[in-house]
Amino acid sequence: RSLRSEAAPAAAALAAAPVPAAPAVELPAEPVAGDPEAVQIRIRVAPSQNVSRRFRRSDPLGAVFAFVAQSAPAAAAGGASLVRSYPRTRFTAAQGGQTLDELKFGKREALIVEMA
Repeated sequence: RSLRSEAAPAAAALAAAPVPAAPAVELPAEPVAGDPEAVQIRIRVAPSQNVSRRFRRSDPLGAVFAFVAQSAPAAAAGGASLVRSYPRTRFTAAQGGQTLDELKFGKREALIVEMA
């Protein structure tokens, strides 16, 4: 047996594994404009649809996923991830408990929803 024939079933099983859902996070109150702890996030949820909101640096990434689910339910379905283009970074629901500060978010961020 070759390594290729043994690796194929393992790769198929890994690809079929369910993507963990974002932890249930309540959407926090939006900080006021000019708040030094605020992060302005613009998210492309579809080719012609962007949504934008401020979060605090101490808010969990799960709050951003909750905002996407509230703003564009179709974009949030199916284990979507959020991607920063530069430096290219993929954020998943599994990271939902980490704060924006821990994930090194700047004052302004642009993210893209990518389907799994």
